[in-house]
Amino acid sequence: MTIRGIICVLVELLFLTVALGTGIRELLVVAVCLGAALLYSVISILFAQLTLSASVDIDKSELCRGEALNYTLHIKGIVILPVTAFLTIAPPGAKRRERNKRRRHAFSLSPSLFVNREYDFSLECEHRGYFKAGLSSLRLRDLFGIISLPLIRSLKTPYKLPITVFPTIHKIHNADEKTSTSEGFATTQIKSAERGELLGDTRLYMQGDSLKRIHWKQSARTRQLHTRQFEVQENPQVLIVLDAACREDDTGSIADIATETAISLAKYYSNNNKSVRFITVRNKSYAENEDLWIKNDRDVYVLLHKLVGITFYKDEDTLDLWQLRDVDFKSTSTVRVISNNPSIELLNTLEEIVSRNGLASCFVTQTVEEITPAVERALASNGARTVILNSCKDIGVKVGAVL
Repeated sequence: MTIRGIICVLVELLFLTVALGTGIRELLVVAVCLGAALLYSVISILFAQLTLSASVDIDKSELCRGEALNYTLHIKGIVILPVTAFLTIAPPGAKRRERNKRRRHAFSLSPSLFVNREYDFSLECEHRGYFKAGLSSLRLRDLFGIISLPLIRSLKTPYKLPITVFPTIHKIHNADEKTSTSEGFATTQIKSAERGELLGDTRLYMQGDSLKRIHWKQSARTRQLHTRQFEVQENPQVLIVLDAACREDDTGSIADIATETAISLAKYYSNNNKSVRFITVRNKSYAENEDLWIKNDRDVYVLLHKLVGITFYKDEDTLDLWQLRDVDFKSTSTVRVISNNPSIELLNTLEEIVSRNGLASCFVTQTVEEITPAVERALASNGARTVILNSCKDIGVKVGAVL
């Protein structure tokens, strides 16, 4: 019963008591009319509960963060007396305290023997993860607004259905990236025969090839001219470290920025024929931290599923070197760390990698303006590049600027 209904019941009892005590006919008439309205409300809601049913459909069960999810509400049955339906929808992943993100809708149902209506809604998925999407509530109310009850017959049909929201893969904009037109290698990965030192393979002679590149032994054996291919494939191991702890309260936004940075980097290096090792640190959602290799698109897809289930949590402690004791930084020429709170020792190690002609950077994920002293010191340094990522939309440009 609504607040209006409680007030009506109290007024009805008051008028009825006074009318019976004093014998005033006018008060008794008012009490009877008010009682009739209350009875009408009860009967209309009772009939609607017995004759109406509802179900919810969604257009897809897997999508990327930021995409819209479309809902369809089906209401079927018989409407004997007119009622009003009120429903509430929350975006997937929205918390209960975030009431401002909920959407409320109302529609009336006129008397009909064949009710079959559909109502379409659309909400954007704000965070990655595993959720149940659908209606938060569906209630029926009489025309006077006296009684409001959830649609009981729909309890057997769930209003919410499971969905998977993946991190979005952003295209990293690297202005220095060039692609070779032959053999599919990047231009920085092949050296000519005159300067090369490693023999990769041979191929049939083509007009314009240097005579110095002819493989005379194979040519004599096959009776066809073959040319040596000297290639130096500069394909260093890339290490991506993802820190699953953060010092901020908004762990959901930090998780979105961090996971989308990780998958975008993995996709970028995979497209450039780089072998990538991905590890998570301080991840409490599994018994062990993730440690996997990414070498092709299939591995990228596996990583995408892994990133959906990683649970980020609040922790004031910094990401220190002892938490990376199993990582051999000396044998890794390219290191990308994604953390909300890196330590000074970790940032110094990244600078040492740069000093020995390696590549290293730290992507600091944060939604607040305040930065830690360690990050402030790293931003002023000329060594390892430190980049602050405040939102997912900045990943493509800011990450690409330091690669």
